[in-house]
Amino acid sequence: MRKKILSMTGAAILCVAALSGCQKAPAEVSDDNDVMHAQSALDGQIADIAEENTVESPVQQSGGAYDGTLGTTDNKIHISAQIPAIPENVYRITLKPDEDLDMDALTAFLGSPGGDIEDTSQALLDEIEESEYNNTHSDDGEAARYSLFGDHSALGLTDGEREASFSRHTSAGYIEYDLRDTYLPNAQTVTFIPVGQPDTGTDFSVKEAEQILWDKLGTLGITEIAFEKIVSYEGNGYHYYQFDFVPSYEGIAVIQEPGSGYGLGELYPWGSACVTPEGVAMLSLMDFCGKAAAREPVTVLSFEQVEKILEQYLDSNMIQGDERITLQNIALEYYPVPNLSPAERDIEYKPELELIPVWHIYMSLGDYVEAIAQIDGLDDVHYNICINAVTGEIERIS
Repeated sequence: MRKKILSMTGAAILCVAALSGCQKAPAEVSDDNDVMHAQSALDGQIADIAEENTVESPVQQSGGAYDGTLGTTDNKIHISAQIPAIPENVYRITLKPDEDLDMDALTAFLGSPGGDIEDTSQALLDEIEESEYNNTHSDDGEAARYSLFGDHSALGLTDGEREASFSRHTSAGYIEYDLRDTYLPNAQTVTFIPVGQPDTGTDFSVKEAEQILWDKLGTLGITEIAFEKIVSYEGNGYHYYQFDFVPSYEGIAVIQEPGSGYGLGELYPWGSACVTPEGVAMLSLMDFCGKAAAREPVTVLSFEQVEKILEQYLDSNMIQGDERITLQNIALEYYPVPNLSPAERDIEYKPELELIPVWHIYMSLGDYVEAIAQIDGLDDVHYNICINAVTGEIERIS
């Protein structure tokens, strides 16, 4: 199968942060970033702008550079970024657990050269159960609350030198002990490599490491990802790379930088791998391996329409801006639809995950934190904006 890599220049920081950066607008946005309802008049204005798109099927757009300031006198946002081209095919995608992630698939993923292979599935199930109990029953009474995609299944195998696991039919993990214990502790220098940057002629190139990663992902049938971060580690004669990445569908990545302050009801698929010249040392795919059960074609709003929509939200103060900071990224990405009313339990298991296209206008969390330290009055400014690319509604702001 043909491999596809969507190179992205998203930030290197993806974390759950305490600062939410969200100014609550009357009856529209809650303190924890959940978008509630807009005023009915504003709803109509946004719908009118969205309906200006009369094309019945998505049309390829060339993208281009954008540098402009939107908003009213006292509420503006400055955007300076490259507008991505709109792919010919954009969908609303429904993901479900992949039942093909069975014991045969796990054996291939383990890739053992032979010898005794031990089934560790029951031990893994027990470990998951214990971990979930510990996460939700702390001594101080503060229970962790989070969402997971998939079912309650788990499979595990080990040959004594490496181990592989599947959980929930949506997640996977792999460790090769010797590679992990040899390479990872010997790192002395750390170099962040911009995604898409040409190789610099090192003894172990990014391209070589990517091919090793692709070979491992190929055992799971994964043929398309979007890299978020690449880090080179060197020291004591050892050299390896860490890759952070997300799923991608026909050139559109799942959102890479969702912003701060998310919790129960939300989840964001991601992957991470440590790759050495001798093979993959560690690989983790979290909520990553869902199978597309349905694809509904949709028509995407042009960025010109998004400009008009942003003006309306700024005018109504649903979005709080400050032109002293610059939103340096515009992306068309898939956004996992959250459950805004999850059951009152500590861990939510989602039986399916719906992805919708969004126009994502943002600066990285790291850049925002740095800006807050240097400029007064930015605590309530929205630095991360997700606009539904079909309806124009706000899906997420922080």
